[in-house]
Amino acid sequence: MPTATLTLPAAPEQARTARLVAGAAARRAGVDEEAVDDVRLAVAEAMARAAFRSRDNPTGLVRIDLSDDLESFEIRITDGRDIGVENDEQGLALSLIRALAPHARIVSAEPGEALVLGWPTTR
Repeated sequence: MPTATLTLPAAPEQARTARLVAGAAARRAGVDEEAVDDVRLAVAEAMARAAFRSRDNPTGLVRIDLSDDLESFEIRITDGRDIGVENDEQGLALSLIRALAPHARIVSAEPGEALVLGWPTTR
């Protein structure tokens, strides 16, 4: 599948939309059915974290890129800021996200940094 991009306002109510789209894309990509819930929860948590970080910027956007190949499904989440952990709650959110995604890393993005999450596919 080519990369599909979803751009949403950085608002808590958008976490549901992100969760539903990510779950459908993961299922289509061939992620094991037991891991699809992890995909949905990780994306919802990342979206909620971006909304919390953007509370002082109501026009902030979150970009979610979903892609897959024969061996993996990947989600790249960017909110235009560095991933940095400002407090313990944010550190806890990142720990939860990393626990849900077998492959998680932070990469440079323009602007800021991106959280990249990956799951193996069963195709």
